Amino acid sequence: MKRSFFAVAFVALALAAGLAFTVRSSSATAQVDAQAVAAANQLVNAGHYAEAGQLYEQLAAQSPRDAALLYNLGNTYFAQGDMGQALLAYQQAAALAPRDADIRANLALTEQTLGVGAS
Repeated sequence: MKRSFFAVAFVALALAAGLAFTVRSSSATAQVDAQAVAAANQLVNAGHYAEAGQLYEQLAAQSPRDAALLYNLGNTYFAQGDMGQALLAYQQAAALAPRDADIRANLALTEQTLGVGAS
């Protein structure tokens, strides 16, 4: 129960700090299993970030050039407090969609949290 409270409190703090925690879709995502994407999105909405992250990992392995999947994966890592993995996912997403404001914002927040320089 403490872990659930911590996860909710952490996400609330991250949202207050400016993390754009939204579930994204893209045309590239349409090429992967739409049912799996919908299931992962539902898990995120229910606060089951570890389970959602596992699905997003599988989907990203199938479609590694999908910025939306990598962004969503980064969000699940961030929500779980795994900043290193969040940073990697956001960096990969940013490389694919460098002008996406949400990706850039979450990348910057994660870098700030980790105390690393801009990428």
